[in-house]
Amino acid sequence: MNRTAKLLLLALCALPLAAQTTSTEVLGTVTDSSGAVVAGADVTLLRVSTGERRVTKTDGAGNYSFPLIEIGDYTVTVAMSGFKTQTKTGINVAYQQKARVNVGLEVGATTETVEVIATGVELKTDDAAVSNTIERRRVQELPLLGRNFATLAILTPGVQYGTRMGQDIQAATAFPFPGAATTLSANGQRDANQNISMDGVVATEPLVN
Repeated sequence: MNRTAKLLLLALCALPLAAQTTSTEVLGTVTDSSGAVVAGADVTLLRVSTGERRVTKTDGAGNYSFPLIEIGDYTVTVAMSGFKTQTKTGINVAYQQKARVNVGLEVGATTETVEVIATGVELKTDDAAVSNTIERRRVQELPLLGRNFATLAILTPGVQYGTRMGQDIQAATAFPFPGAATTLSANGQRDANQNISMDGVVATEPLVN
C-alpha cells in the first residue's frame, strides 16, 4: 500500500459517525370523544425538515409509538373511519427525549380535518428524565468560559460546575474534553454516577478521550 492510499484510509477512518438515538420517541394514545380508546387507527409521523414519513396503527389499547427517531420538529396525523382526521403540528423532539402526543378524535367524515397546534408540554409520565435543550442562538451569543460548550450545561436546573463536594472545575477528577476540562454535578449525585456524552458517545473516560 503506497503512502497516498494509507493517508486516504486514515482520512476515511477519521470521518465522524452520525449520533445514534436510543430513546428519542413520539408516542401517545388515541381516544374518541367519550374517552374510549380507538384501536386500528392510522397514525402518520411527518418529519417537517425532510418530509420523511413513518406510518403505524394503534394497538388494542389505542397506543402508538415511533421509536428511534431523529431530533427535530414533527407533525402527527391520525385517521380512522367514522372520525374526522386530526393533525397535530408544532411537536418538537429533543435529543434522548420522549414526546407524548395524545389525540382525541371527533365523530365525522374522514375527509374532514381538525388541525391542532401544540402550545405546551404535557405532563411526562413515560420516564423520569430531567432534561433541557439549548437553542442555537444561545450557543452562539452567550459568553461561555473559554468557549467550552459544557458551560451550557449549567443552564439546566440542578446542574452545577464542579463535583458534588464543590471542587474546582479544573480539579484532577475533571472529565476531559478537547482543549479544556470540566466536571459537572447534577442534583447532588455522586461523581461516579455522572455521565457525559458527545454526539451520543460516552465522554467521561480519560484514557480514551
